[in-house]
Amino acid sequence: METSTQIGTWRFLLPEVIELLQEDPREIPEALSDLHPADVGEIVNNLPVELIPRFLSVFPTDQAADFFEYTLEPVRLEVIPQMDLASAAALLDAMEPDEQADIVSKLSAELQQALLERLTPANQQEALQILQYPENTAGRIMTTEYISVSPKNTVGEALQAVKKGLPTRESYHHIYIIDGNVLKGVMSIRELLLADEHLPTELAMNTQVISVLPESDQEQAARTLSRYDLLSVPVVTQDGKMLGVVTVDDIIDVLVEEQTEDVQRMGAVEPFEYPYFQTSFWTIIQKRAGWLVLLFVAEFLTGTALRHFDSALQHMMNLVFFIPLVISSGGNSGSQSSTIITRALAVGDISFSRLFSVFWRESLSGLVLGLILGFIGFFRALMWHSTVNVCLVIGITLIGVVLYGTVVGAILPLLLKRLGFDPAVSSAPFIASLVDVCGIIIYFNVAKLILGI
Repeated sequence: METSTQIGTWRFLLPEVIELLQEDPREIPEALSDLHPADVGEIVNNLPVELIPRFLSVFPTDQAADFFEYTLEPVRLEVIPQMDLASAAALLDAMEPDEQADIVSKLSAELQQALLERLTPANQQEALQILQYPENTAGRIMTTEYISVSPKNTVGEALQAVKKGLPTRESYHHIYIIDGNVLKGVMSIRELLLADEHLPTELAMNTQVISVLPESDQEQAARTLSRYDLLSVPVVTQDGKMLGVVTVDDIIDVLVEEQTEDVQRMGAVEPFEYPYFQTSFWTIIQKRAGWLVLLFVAEFLTGTALRHFDSALQHMMNLVFFIPLVISSGGNSGSQSSTIITRALAVGDISFSRLFSVFWRESLSGLVLGLILGFIGFFRALMWHSTVNVCLVIGITLIGVVLYGTVVGAILPLLLKRLGFDPAVSSAPFIASLVDVCGIIIYFNVAKLILGI
């Protein structure tokens, strides 16, 4: 098991690597021989970009490709254009097909074409096959390398195929039984080892194959792996032809990416394309400023609502002291509902078809939560020596505001999802700003009704 000390070793070796690159690069492979490729990838991430091609050149191409697969996307996209075409194509040739396609897709059209022409015919065909599918789909993140046999092959022959494929195949959790490109069945490596080696695979295979379409969203592929406890899932066409495999390591990357985007959007920030320290200062400002300005302008409505009830404020100045209490409760309850429903949508627990069920459930929740806060607010107002009528205004308003905030926070993500937007856009700050305005309106209308002002 890797310890935290081992994980951070690359930091101590980075200065030595930079020094060796300038003095004797041939000593670098020996200096890094004990490091995992992921740790070497971190060294590459932190090297000056102009030194990276030289660093990669001192390793065998296959080994350099292993390191390069662990580098950050902005580093890759800076390094590839700096390399000569032959070296860049050789590096891509040694990488997994899905990684090749991912890098090539983000390069300029001219460089894409030049690199694709220099890939081996097999790799070129695989890269083009993956690139034909839109981003964020199962087809785009699948690998076209997997181990397969014919239904007529015996279990013993399948085992030999596994032994032969292990050094070069990414996906070795399962072996796929294919007849004329059509996926007929699947066997895990464990099932393969336990089966009679003389038995044809068609008699030992599992025909209830869980698969996804290439056009399926990558999040659906992630949910499929999670639901069925799989380490990989085949990607097949509508007519059953096998195209590739989505593996658990690709899914982990997807989950990290999707959850990062959702968390940032729920904080009213446009998602960063790259990690924090790889994102420029002005890009961070740009990602944050738009939402802040929008929320700031939205709060103008709160001021407008307060001005509308100016006469009520003049008659009952003590109502002012309870404004933060009232509107923050509505915003908080709305943010809770928005977070719960957005997450439920992300993991497939609910869909738009359950809109009315969600509405009634959250209405009841909002009513109960409003009663709890209304009860507390009533007695808090009494402790401030407010009249009973003012206490009633606070209690009833809290019930209405919390009920409203809870329902809006729950329904808005469902509506956004239905309209094709990311439900995480209904972020906590956005919900809070929306509920603030309506909270003021509810508050002073209740006050006018009960206090007669």
